[in-house]
Amino acid sequence: MNAIRFSSRMGPRDLVVPARFVEQYMPGAHGEFVKIYLLLLSAAQEGDSALTPAQIADRLLITENDVLRALRYWQSEGLLEFTLSEDGTVTDLFLLDPPVRESIAPEIALPDSPGTDKKPASRRLSPQHLNAVRQDPVMMQLLFLAEKYLGKTLTASDVSKIFFFYDELKMTPDLIEYLIEYCVTHNHRSMRYIETVATAWAEKGIREVSDAKKESTRYTREYYSVLKALGITNRSPVEEEIAYIDTWTDQYGFDFSIICEACTRTVMKTGQGSFPYADRILSDWKKQNVRTLDDIKKLDQQFQSRREKGVEKARGTVRKDKPQNRFNNFHQRDYNFDEVEKSLLNPRNTAIQENASDTTECTV
Repeated sequence: MNAIRFSSRMGPRDLVVPARFVEQYMPGAHGEFVKIYLLLLSAAQEGDSALTPAQIADRLLITENDVLRALRYWQSEGLLEFTLSEDGTVTDLFLLDPPVRESIAPEIALPDSPGTDKKPASRRLSPQHLNAVRQDPVMMQLLFLAEKYLGKTLTASDVSKIFFFYDELKMTPDLIEYLIEYCVTHNHRSMRYIETVATAWAEKGIREVSDAKKESTRYTREYYSVLKALGITNRSPVEEEIAYIDTWTDQYGFDFSIICEACTRTVMKTGQGSFPYADRILSDWKKQNVRTLDDIKKLDQQFQSRREKGVEKARGTVRKDKPQNRFNNFHQRDYNFDEVEKSLLNPRNTAIQENASDTTECTV
């Protein structure tokens, strides 16, 4: 194929497009987004500061919502910043130098080392691959629905993750749509959270929406039982709380009956739903090889027995070492009451004793 020959007749005020934008950002972006960026770039270089989203929409024959979606996309990519007024009008917009992207090595599937159990993870697509994904009819529909559910313009990383669900986890488009809908319904819009749920479903062999609904019902019932045991109601578990629960089930190996027991004891002890305190209880039970509620009862009995023995031992020590009262501390004199009576009845002996006492006092 012959090379294309072209020449330029651009004047000094013609549009100058950063080469980094053309090489690293343009290939993976929607065509409409590229048009809007170029129009903004042209307006900035010409000093046109009165350009509004409505004017951009009129020039490109698109809607204002499309313009706002493009602005959010380029903002997420780090190419511009803008602010909105209370009524949603764009007030200030600043174009930025396109950030340098790290070079992306060709995606080569490497075999896992023997004996490793490595979970699959998404990788960011190259600009060329990303552009091909965006042009695929199935992916175009998925990306459109994802943006509607998430209420934002998808970044390149978001697109890579959704393609990962479809291509590597082998999830059907319907299942991916239900996945995103399910997470958003439970107030989780983070793509990292959505990827965690997708990976968990894949590991459990979930390939159909019906299976996902059964799993989500079980998840909802069991996870909410933990929140209820901690006295937490009227909300879904947040990511940190889910991480605790996953640790208790996956790493500690406890079922939800034991977890709820620890949570109930946490509230009784602290008066609040503390996940860290419940984790200390469960961590201690794990060290003591607790597997059932009966094991917990045995530990309680052993603790109570040790406690009672300790109390008895403490009481015995107190009895043995208990100091005498003041009356007992007083030295009891030994009197011969017969002799005392004789001396009292014999005046002569009494006088002699009195004289002896006086003599003793004088001598001293």
